[in-house]
Amino acid sequence: MIALVAADLLKLRRRRGLWFTTLLLPSALVLLIVLLTITDTVDGDGGGQFVEDFSYATTLIATILASLVGARLGSEERAAGTLRYQLLTGTSRGRLYLAKVGALVAVCVALTGAATLTMTIGSVVVPLNGADATTVGDVLAAFWAVFLQSFAYGALAFGVGALMGSTGPAIAVALVLSLVGVNLLSALTLIDDWFRHLVLSLGIDRLTFDDAEPEDRVSVVAAILMVAAWSGGALLAGWLRIRRIEV
Repeated sequence: MIALVAADLLKLRRRRGLWFTTLLLPSALVLLIVLLTITDTVDGDGGGQFVEDFSYATTLIATILASLVGARLGSEERAAGTLRYQLLTGTSRGRLYLAKVGALVAVCVALTGAATLTMTIGSVVVPLNGADATTVGDVLAAFWAVFLQSFAYGALAFGVGALMGSTGPAIAVALVLSLVGVNLLSALTLIDDWFRHLVLSLGIDRLTFDDAEPEDRVSVVAAILMVAAWSGGALLAGWLRIRRIEV
């Protein structure tokens, strides 16, 4: 299984632009703000406050990048016509599919690690200005927040890619769903307040920042179920599609 995951990461590595964007864009954003802050162009607090503030910014970037990677991983074998040849080597569909999910996890960890490392360095460089110093808990909370959001939306995009089997359209649909579509369900709360349990962003917020308005908050158990249902449901739908493909 490890060899299959490594092979999928190797395919992604050939797309250097994607890797550079994934690893450098979150870091570049944080470094830009650090530069603006230490030159007194903008006001900012260092320490744990810096890490918390820029967790929000980097999670948005992580959502977009994880969606791009997830859609590509889910669709590339069918789009390139290589699924049949891989199956002829004797590797099961299940192992191939799980390897791609493993590659998605690895990318999300790398993306999150790069962002968190840069945020941590920035939090030490920027003056505290009355904020508390950065703690291990701040760093772990930032890592968890960025990773959970990137993986949840990456898994959603992965499922879309597996269902569609065409990389370009899969990326477009995944981005629309990640940035707009999924959370439009919040409009249903105008009909009944229960529908907030369908809004993925509220579930992620409850498990990370937990700063939603009181009327929008859900329980921790509900949040876990929400995130698991969206990400797990998308992966399951993609798997069922892969199982039915004739090669």
